[in-house]
Amino acid sequence: CGPDPAKHLAAIRKYADAGYDHIATIDRTIYLLTDRDAPLGRVIAVDIDDPDRPREVIAETDEALEQVVLVGDRLAAAYLHDAHSRLALFDLDGRPAGDVRLPAIGSIVEMSGEISMCESRHASSTSLILRPALSRMSGSGSAIGPP
Repeated sequence: CGPDPAKHLAAIRKYADAGYDHIATIDRTIYLLTDRDAPLGRVIAVDIDDPDRPREVIAETDEALEQVVLVGDRLAAAYLHDAHSRLALFDLDGRPAGDVRLPAIGSIVEMSGEISMCESRHASSTSLILRPALSRMSGSGSAIGPP
């Protein structure tokens, strides 16, 4: 799904003025979760060939953006909303693609998967009334269920 981001870190090293978490590298674009100019978090895209002009993909909101992973051809974004997690989907250009209904009100502990696995991703969650659970998101991100 793209070049090795480690080879292209020089293109974004100058942005060491804030926190940056690598989400994915697709073709020549690096997607990053950052708190630069956004204390609650936002997603930017950095073109490896033009790193001086990062593009905002997901803007900061009034909810803390805690995690973002690539699910198929979409970004799955875990927000802290009213003391529980909310999972929102976005197209790679930042257009909202809807929310994913979680099994219960609770917290998304971790979302993971490999970029090359374009069919599914996993999310672990916990709530006050249910045991910790592992769920699988479909490639479109529109469905969530048991692994």
